[in-house]
Amino acid sequence: MSADASADAHVRALKRQLQQQLTGQLTQSVEAAVDAACGGLQAALAAATATPATANATASAEDFEVFSACCRRFVVYVASHMATSHGFEQHMERVALMCHSGASRRALRSVVTNRVWFQSV
Repeated sequence: MSADASADAHVRALKRQLQQQLTGQLTQSVEAAVDAACGGLQAALAAATATPATANATASAEDFEVFSACCRRFVVYVASHMATSHGFEQHMERVALMCHSGASRRALRSVVTNRVWFQSV
């Protein structure tokens, strides 16, 4: 084997190894990504929309509208720029509603019955 062929083989092996490492790092569970996105967003929205007790009903409705709009933008972005599971957008709408309502993981699993995923392409 010539030095050039050996170097090419080594470069290809390094590329494969790097691709596998990057793929492994990018392949996160949707559960973790949703927890991070919804948890951080919900905390930020709660802080931004803190209102007196007399305006709770209005604030709650506005809070949900803002939360829902932000989650929707996130889902549309992911669906537009990444490979996603079948029904991703519909499932993520359910996830956002469950996150906002503070539902348990068990309740979330009863609503989202299929594997939901997204992956960078």
